[in-house]
Amino acid sequence: MSVLNIEQLKKSFFTPSGQKLPVIDVPAFSLDEGSFYGMHGGSGSGKTTFLHLIAGILRPDSGLIELQGKDVGKMSNSERDILRATQIGYVFQSFNLLQGFTCLENLEVAMSFSRNFNTDIAVELLERVGLQDRLSYYPHQLSVGQQQRVALARAMVNQPKLILADEPTGNLDPINAQKAVELVSELCEEKKITLLVVSHDSKIIDNFDRKLNWEQVNQSKDIEADL
Repeated sequence: MSVLNIEQLKKSFFTPSGQKLPVIDVPAFSLDEGSFYGMHGGSGSGKTTFLHLIAGILRPDSGLIELQGKDVGKMSNSERDILRATQIGYVFQSFNLLQGFTCLENLEVAMSFSRNFNTDIAVELLERVGLQDRLSYYPHQLSVGQQQRVALARAMVNQPKLILADEPTGNLDPINAQKAVELVSELCEEKKITLLVVSHDSKIIDNFDRKLNWEQVNQSKDIEADL
């Protein structure tokens, strides 16, 4: 059973000179429920835009993005906000942690947008990623690897159906990068969450049985920037 189904998805942007720049042209794409995928694609190839479309951060120009039987592209802004809070966990390359909040509070803020606010779940997840003694630490008091683990825990705190990880190891050294991939895969397996990791690093993608080539998925070739 597919948790995500995409058909004829297109997205373009306009350059400062007014030229229309096609970035996304995906004829068909799907993810099976509970499966793990690694998608390889070069920098500047539109991978982030694609994930933003799936998550409802951006609206498509046309096409179908069906998540759990609902068309994301046709949702209102508030409906897409609820979708991200309840159905999708997003791991950003830059982590995007709230600097004025502790590790625990970062998770609690994420939970405040869902209907299942439970501090015990947040604490359990932070313990699960090895941060039981860092609950009251602020992001700037953590190492890069520890910040990444907070980001992983935050993405999972609302028990979503799908985790989207955008270059989640881009700021990590090879050893911590490998540990991060193993950790997110282990957590998703326990919770039966579908996982899509997107990276330009082929070594990261080699961790997954289901490998995808973004250049084959996306038919648009007129891309100039990492959008």
